[in-house]
Amino acid sequence: MILTWAAIAAPVVVLGGVSVVALAEGSGPHVKDWPDAPSQPPVPHEAQLPHQGMEQSSDPALRRLAVYEQRLGHGFSANMLRTEMPRTRDEAEAQAKLMATTLKEYKKQGIPPLVMLQPTANNGTEGMDLRTLNDAQHSDGYDGYKDRWDHYFATLYAEGVTSEDMGTWVPFPTPNIPAWQDGVTDANVFKNNFVPVAQALKTHFTEAKVSVLLDTTTYPNGDWSHGSTDNGNMLEYVTGLPKGLVDSVGIQGFPYAPGDNPATYLRASAATAAAARVGVKDVWLNTGSFSQRQDVSTGLITCDPQTRVQHLVGEWQQAQAVKQAGFNVSINIFAQNNFSQGGPDWSYPIDSAPSMTMLKQGADAAAQAGIPISLYAPN
Repeated sequence: MILTWAAIAAPVVVLGGVSVVALAEGSGPHVKDWPDAPSQPPVPHEAQLPHQGMEQSSDPALRRLAVYEQRLGHGFSANMLRTEMPRTRDEAEAQAKLMATTLKEYKKQGIPPLVMLQPTANNGTEGMDLRTLNDAQHSDGYDGYKDRWDHYFATLYAEGVTSEDMGTWVPFPTPNIPAWQDGVTDANVFKNNFVPVAQALKTHFTEAKVSVLLDTTTYPNGDWSHGSTDNGNMLEYVTGLPKGLVDSVGIQGFPYAPGDNPATYLRASAATAAAARVGVKDVWLNTGSFSQRQDVSTGLITCDPQTRVQHLVGEWQQAQAVKQAGFNVSINIFAQNNFSQGGPDWSYPIDSAPSMTMLKQGADAAAQAGIPISLYAPN
C-alpha cells in the first residue's frame, strides 16, 4: 500500500543571478549575497515546463503536484512517494499489484517516481526488525526474505511494469539515523538487508535505478544525542556494496534553527564523498526549510519567510558546489507539515503567497543553474 509520510565545508557558489525579492509587505531587506536579477527572468526549458493534464490524474499526489506546477510555472523532475515492505509472499503480491497501478499512472503523466521503500508494515503502524529481516537463523530468515522480494518484483513485471516505469528506488532510506524500529543504525545490518532487495529489483528490471539515501549526520544505535558529522562514519554504509548495484546517492540535511548553515547540515563534501565511494556520478539532495517547530527546551521556534529563503539559497549553493565538482545533481524539496505530530512544519502552503514566492524564486534559481528539482508536498 502507498503511504504518505506521517524522516570539509564546500565552497559557497552564487546561483544563476536570480534576485530574492521581499516575500510580503514589510518582510525586510533582500537576502544578502545574491546579485541583482538579470534583465530577463530565466526561461524554463521544455523539461521544466508544467506537465500538461496532470491535474486530471487518477493519483491524488500527482493532482496536488499539478497545482504547484501551475502556480510556479515550473515542472518538477520527479515525485517522491512512500511504500511499505511485505511480511509475507501474499503481501508481496498484493502490494506489488497496487504499486503497479501507481507506477503506470506516473508513466502516463510523464513524471518519474522516487520511491522510498520503508521498513514498515500495516500501513506504517508496524516497524520491521532490521536485525532479523535477513537472518538465516530466524523464522523470517534469508530464503524467505529473498523469495518475498523476488516475488514482489516478479509481480510488478507480470503486471506490465517496465524498467522505464520504475523510476528510482531507495530501499531502507536514511539508515544512519535511528528513525526505524529500535533505532537500529548498524551499517552492516543495513547492507545485509539492502543488497538482496536491490539485486531482486535489478534481476527483473535491469535498467531501473537504485539509490542510497544517507543523512549528513550519523548516529549510534538508538541514540539521537551523539551524532557525528564525520564523513568517514557515513561512508561505512556504502563501503563494500556490489559494483554496479547502486546508480545514485542521495544526501539528506535540514535546518532545525533559524541560524543553521546549509554548508554544515547539507554538506556538498558529504555528497561528493559518498558518490565517489560508490562510483556514481548522479547525486540528489533531500532538503527544505521550516516555518515552525516545537522544541522541548526552548518552546516554539519559528522561521520567517526571509530566513526560509536564506536556507533555500544556501541549499541551492551546496547543490551547485556538487555540480561544480563534476557530478550530476538534483534537489528534492521535502515539504510536509509534521507540526501536529510533533515535528517541524516543512510545508509551503499553496494558498500562501509568501510560500509560493519562496518556491518560485527557488525554481527560477534552479532553472538558471541547470539543477532539476522535485517536490514532496503531501499535505
